Amino acid sequence: MHLIMLKAFELYLNDKSAIDQNLCEITRFCLGTIGSFAKLELFFAWKFFKYRTKFNFFSPMNAANSKSLKGIRGMSWDLFFLRFQETITSITPSGGFNIPFMSSFDNKFVELTKACPIRCTLLDLSYSRMHTLYEDDLEFMEDLQRALPQSIQNEINDPNLALWRQQHKPFTEKLADKEIKGISEKLACSLT
Repeated sequence: MHLIMLKAFELYLNDKSAIDQNLCEITRFCLGTIGSFAKLELFFAWKFFKYRTKFNFFSPMNAANSKSLKGIRGMSWDLFFLRFQETITSITPSGGFNIPFMSSFDNKFVELTKACPIRCTLLDLSYSRMHTLYEDDLEFMEDLQRALPQSIQNEINDPNLALWRQQHKPFTEKLADKEIKGISEKLACSLT
């Protein structure tokens, strides 16, 4: 989550008005660097590209100053909480179920729920995965389809390529840390 939000911020600083181009570039980054189509993380990046000034949750990324990197790290933890709820729910033992919820006195979570309202959650029992659907998922998918060239759409939809990326380009914690450090250093230089 942190890596994707840093990359989104970097792309935004390079061209603040190119929503479709930035969405395409961050999708390429996910496929090429991370090795997967990180739909949830891409959703949050899209939300930032398109609605950054509408929602207070994205204010650390709107400021573009020396405090932005620390703010992005904090935002990433808030966003990770939603991913963690999916993980917890999907590992519930068979025969039971988990109702995902969150409770916090932190105003950032209130801002997050305003920026990314959840419509429902679906549990796929055959793959033991939970999917969170947001109110504007359809808009996101339509924007993504419009922004991506057919070649990238084909790459996303090809299960053989996805399997190949997992086997030949495993994304480890060490690689994630290296990418985060590289982007953070580049951004720190440009923000000072």
